[in-house]
Amino acid sequence: MAGPVTIWDAELMATWLQRSGRSPLDLHFTAYDNEIADVGLDIVLRHKSHWGDITIDWSNRSTSAPRLVSPFITAPTPLLWKFELLTNFDVDCAEEDSGVATQLTTLLESSPKLLSLCWYAQQYHHDGESVRLQGLALKHLRLLDLTCMISILECSHILRQIPLLEVCNLGFVENREGGEPLIDEAIVLLKLRRFALKTDENVSSFFRALQLPSLTHLTVEFRHNNNTLDGSLGPFHEWPQASFMSFLTRSACSLSRLSLNVPIAEDDLVKCLNHVSPTLESLFLVLKFDWPTFGNQTLALLTEPVPSQHGHRERKFPKLKIMTFYASLGEVAPHAFADMVESRWCFPEDEFQFENPDIVAVSVYGIPEEDLRRIRVMALRGKSGNITCF
Repeated sequence: MAGPVTIWDAELMATWLQRSGRSPLDLHFTAYDNEIADVGLDIVLRHKSHWGDITIDWSNRSTSAPRLVSPFITAPTPLLWKFELLTNFDVDCAEEDSGVATQLTTLLESSPKLLSLCWYAQQYHHDGESVRLQGLALKHLRLLDLTCMISILECSHILRQIPLLEVCNLGFVENREGGEPLIDEAIVLLKLRRFALKTDENVSSFFRALQLPSLTHLTVEFRHNNNTLDGSLGPFHEWPQASFMSFLTRSACSLSRLSLNVPIAEDDLVKCLNHVSPTLESLFLVLKFDWPTFGNQTLALLTEPVPSQHGHRERKFPKLKIMTFYASLGEVAPHAFADMVESRWCFPEDEFQFENPDIVAVSVYGIPEEDLRRIRVMALRGKSGNITCF
């Protein structure tokens, strides 16, 4: 950890780095809001030839970008395997992200061992330009985590260059071009297990091109649209149900965790859940604004059948253990929610014992009182699991 605030701090850091020799350097550098931040970063850069695991936290400097590249500091970064950058520019300095992206392309071009790249960029408004990162050398990357504003076309180009990618979070995907972006070349990532996409773009062609056969964790969120300085809020794109289902079918993946914060109709949600039911372990359904809520149809699907007289039943979601409905449950019929919970709940008297699920439900209209009475009994008598309703 290094975060110099005086010139003496910086000199002490320089001495320590000089004594570290040529062994791989693991360093977390924090820049505070004064001129010593530039001094400290310059010292760190002059030792980049033996960088190993490096974090540069520039989030306290909100009006000026880090100087990551110098024509006089040209040493490669052959040992670098993990690089993390944090930025947080003011609204008036949103364009600094584009300059940082250009510097990153140069800084990391000689990093053949780079396995993990994270850039956590905080934006308060969407008036800046999308960054370009196509020049990055990412062939061996396993983890990519970007919250800088980037277009879906740029994401597509980048993903095709990372065949070994296992974890990917694209936290701010936005379209500055207008219209639906055309992605006509397949994006096949054989090893990608965890994928998160937060966007307000039209992603139909992206899902039509995407194939992730090893995917187990999927998060899709539709962000605020057009949150600009003038305060406007444009309409959300429609949920691309057909292309999303074709993506799931084509990938033939065993999805264990699904998180959706999108304007999906309940009929389409039921089709999606039916498709992933054999392997699903965790389900998170979140809604915002005036999106359509879910109700009886979804709860009926999630309700397991009553055991036969022989004690045997075919479970529709045999592995589902975590369910969260955040502002996504609308008005439901009496007992519909409690029936769903009890169908998955184990009591001490049951012949077949199993682990109870964890369930959180925040309903727009509230859970019916009779349901809550039944749920209180289950919560008190169950030897495992948790139920939270409000």
